[in-house]
Amino acid sequence: MYVYADNAASTRLSDSAAEVMEKCFFEIYGNPSGIHRSGRKAKSMLERARAEIARTIKAEPEGIYFTSGGTESDNWAVRIAESVGMKTGKKHIISTRIEHNAVRKPLENLKEKGFHITFIRPMANGIINPSDFEKAVRPDTVFASVMYANNVVGTIQPIREIGRICRKNGIIFHTDAVQAIGHIPVDVKADYIDLLSASAHKFHGPKGTGFLYCGRPEIMEPFILGGGQERSMRSGTENVPGICGMSEALAESAENMAEESAYVKKLRKIIENTVYKIKGASINGSLKSRLPGNLNVSFADVSGQSLLKMLDAEGICVSAASACSAGSSEPNFVLESMGIPAEEAKNSIRITLSVYNTEDEARYIGAKLKESVEKLQKLKREF
Repeated sequence: MYVYADNAASTRLSDSAAEVMEKCFFEIYGNPSGIHRSGRKAKSMLERARAEIARTIKAEPEGIYFTSGGTESDNWAVRIAESVGMKTGKKHIISTRIEHNAVRKPLENLKEKGFHITFIRPMANGIINPSDFEKAVRPDTVFASVMYANNVVGTIQPIREIGRICRKNGIIFHTDAVQAIGHIPVDVKADYIDLLSASAHKFHGPKGTGFLYCGRPEIMEPFILGGGQERSMRSGTENVPGICGMSEALAESAENMAEESAYVKKLRKIIENTVYKIKGASINGSLKSRLPGNLNVSFADVSGQSLLKMLDAEGICVSAASACSAGSSEPNFVLESMGIPAEEAKNSIRITLSVYNTEDEARYIGAKLKESVEKLQKLKREF
């Protein structure tokens, strides 16, 4: 049996998204900046997609800017923080120790420009305590970035509470919602979100396409200069097939979210029930405030990389940490920041499921996981 269970890294393109993209590739292939009929059709598709995406996050269409994905959107948000900070002289930023490197690394670079960054440590369950966040606020705090849901352990952060603190203190609030969008409800206004990053390939859309939401036009800063596309904020001919595919995938995910979340959580529970029977197994992160399809598990006396290879030999695709750091032998920084010992962090794997998985596949993962872990633990004892 072949089972793909690394959906936090990338998802299968939905059939409806593929159909829309095919239409764009072969029928509506004009440049949306063109004034002729083909260009106008492409422009119409583009703006329809913008409106649909805005609707799913309770935003205004003019707040949506199309990008190449989550990394670009995150980098753009930090660029905005830098710009506002340089203009106002406020150079303190709050973030967390569990952010994706697309946020962490750009923030680290700002230190060279005189910015001070406070990285808050999560609680042992992988959740940021809002009171810890509030204590970090200073008079010169200009920007805060807290991911909506973690890519490694799947914990969902108290975004609304943190957003409220930011709004009260006049802080620009950004959230990396790459793992959340399409899987849990997101309301940018109710959550006091000023900037939000998303990537299509995390919710059954195409790779290489994403968006940045900005609810405060006065802080927007051009990211790519050129022909003036995206209201002169992100120049370059828009990827109409990718954008339309993203919009279709997100609309589909939003419409079926409750039903699909319950189904995927059911699959996760099937695997969890087997994990509880494995000696030395521990689930990382809160099980209460967690993405429905994410399961991060550590096993005593078992190398995560070795387990990954054994499962791969059985046709099961999972991740040893976050896919963006695949191949690294270092313990994952997210797990370490939660207080998990380095050796235990190295012994973790991440299983992430989607609506395209089946109950039979979940049972197969559980059975092969137990079998592989016990085999590796036996080898460890013998040597």
